[in-house]
Amino acid sequence: MKNGVVKHIEEILQDYPRLPAYIQERREELLTPYYPGRDENVGGGKIEFKYDESTANRAIDLVTDRELKGLEKTRQAIAYCLERADDETIAVIHELYFKAQPKPSLQAVSMRLNISRPVVGRKRQLFFEALGKELGFVY
Repeated sequence: MKNGVVKHIEEILQDYPRLPAYIQERREELLTPYYPGRDENVGGGKIEFKYDESTANRAIDLVTDRELKGLEKTRQAIAYCLERADDETIAVIHELYFKAQPKPSLQAVSMRLNISRPVVGRKRQLFFEALGKELGFVY
């Protein structure tokens, strides 16, 4: 796996605990758009039988928004890979990427989890390959 792909997957995994908040924030942005400089009181009266299509437009925006789709796809791919991983792999990924503290070394994780350092590296690499395939980075 290329080094750039590994770095990108690491960044995605570090953002995983905050993904639900990102998804919720994006949905709120789509549901409450901001229109600068729009004045309702210009141009006389309103048309009497004009249909309000704002609800339909919001629903279409939620379904077609690429950023929201990407965030949800990423969350689902990581969740799927975590479900299929064994307990040791989950512990390794959690220690390396999901904690708020600075990222520990593989040696520190191996000592904390009482697993050899090469096994930690292999488990991380296998998880990265599975996640890369789910996200479409690796074929």
